[in-house]
Amino acid sequence: MEGGRLTRGSEQTIARYSAGAEDDSFQRFLLDFSAAAAEALSSAELLQRFCSSTRAYFQVSGIYLWQFLPPDQLWGAEADGWMAEHFRNRRLRTADSAIAHETIHQKKPMYLNALRSAEYPLTAEFNLRSIMAVPLIVSGEVLGAAVFGHNSEPYFFTDDHVAKATIIVAQMGGFFEAIRRSEAGREEQRRAGILAEVAQSLHSEPDVGVLVEAVANRLRVLLRTPLICVLVRESSGYELWAIATENPAAAISIRSRYDRKDLHFAADLARRAVLAGVPISVSIDPGSHSLGDLVPPGALLAAPFRTSSKEGAVLVYPRRQGPFTAEERSLLPVVTSFAALAISNAELYSKARAQAHELHQIVSIASELASVADLDQFMEKFLLRASDFLGFARSFLGLMDHDKVQLRWTYGGKPEADGSSIPESLLADAVTRQEILCVDDRSRGSGGDQEILAAFNVRQFVAVPLVGTSGERLGLFGLMERVDGSPISAEDIRRAKALAAEVTVALEVSRNLLLSEILRKKTEALTHLALEMHSLLRRPDSARGFVARAAEMMEVTSAALVIE
Repeated sequence: MEGGRLTRGSEQTIARYSAGAEDDSFQRFLLDFSAAAAEALSSAELLQRFCSSTRAYFQVSGIYLWQFLPPDQLWGAEADGWMAEHFRNRRLRTADSAIAHETIHQKKPMYLNALRSAEYPLTAEFNLRSIMAVPLIVSGEVLGAAVFGHNSEPYFFTDDHVAKATIIVAQMGGFFEAIRRSEAGREEQRRAGILAEVAQSLHSEPDVGVLVEAVANRLRVLLRTPLICVLVRESSGYELWAIATENPAAAISIRSRYDRKDLHFAADLARRAVLAGVPISVSIDPGSHSLGDLVPPGALLAAPFRTSSKEGAVLVYPRRQGPFTAEERSLLPVVTSFAALAISNAELYSKARAQAHELHQIVSIASELASVADLDQFMEKFLLRASDFLGFARSFLGLMDHDKVQLRWTYGGKPEADGSSIPESLLADAVTRQEILCVDDRSRGSGGDQEILAAFNVRQFVAVPLVGTSGERLGLFGLMERVDGSPISAEDIRRAKALAAEVTVALEVSRNLLLSEILRKKTEALTHLALEMHSLLRRPDSARGFVARAAEMMEVTSAALVIE
């Protein structure tokens, strides 16, 4: 139809039929189909009823409905009869189906009898001997084509079949348009409700993990897809961040496959989407990935996203209901960009909360240790709390003794207890350069350091120089072997530096107290000396005692007093 009128290619035939070739059976069929179509609740149900009733009326082997996806794609929307299951959800280029291509682009029906398989390979695949195609046109727009086939009669179709098929397809198109508009209104309402839920959940959820799961689940419902995967790039590659599926068992299966590295295909798509910076679409089939038992073939959408600290992609797998519409494709980047902003906010909130907790821990450690007066007891307790806070199995504190680092306090056993050790030259060099020394799995050491550490059986450690307020080298605070075996992170180093500052303050306070005590004793000695000098001036016989006192104060073995 074009604007409600039949196409010119069948107008004359239909006019002749309407004038004098009508029969009662076709009229009854039209009435019955109209009544059945009026009861259809969805476009999918309408297409099913059309295919089953039309195949029965025309007594063909099979009827197949192609949906036209501009500019050159065909999708098997519905079928009934011969090889119907093989046809549904099939995707082809229009050029691969010659008769469907011709009837769609010319906007007129046609039929072919006594088909030759060499010229029509698709009909040969379905073993059809004769075929008829009628375009589905609604409001001047070609939506697809209805193809009728017979697998035993080579000369089955006639002009009469074309005329009747054009009428029934046109009638079905009117019902289809009405249902489609009604579905579009309900779909808009559904999407608006889901988007409102997404906005509300993103606004109120501070936990990043829960937030990503909520986005994936609502996006899956929004797009009616069986599977959505969210991948994020980590230092080791793309990792599976969240999964949204129709049932929990499928999610467990997918995650186990990803843990076994079976989903390289998904990681590659995520990488391509991130590099492109825009959503991409890739046609997939069960042979191209390891999820063929869970998702149908079709177009997979991959939309990249970037948060304040991460980047990744949302993978939307094909659905059984057919390809995604242009409107649905446009919704995907909107939702992902909105979600990325919410995830960034959640990351900042989580980071601020972690830093607040960390500050509270450090203040708690400092306040607890402030009550310890004895330096040895202070350092032992400090190493215990620091190791627990930072998650390391062992820790140590060394003080500078001339140009060497002397290990003074340890927690979790001395480094040599299990055969592991850290070369003193390496520690002293780190203090001299006033640089943090970090080795993780001996893979981040450089040159000779790596060889030395391998020889001394050290796997992980962090060493933070202790530098006084005047720039003097006080010693070294070290941590060895993370309890959970994870790599040493930048956060670990930052926290170690914060705790090293507490140790530096304690050492400087202890040193200042020691100097103060020494000065106090010297002051007392000078006071006694002055008093004794005063008494000596009055009593010369006290000179011997004065000399002994002066020698003791000056820390010499002998002294003499000469009086002129």
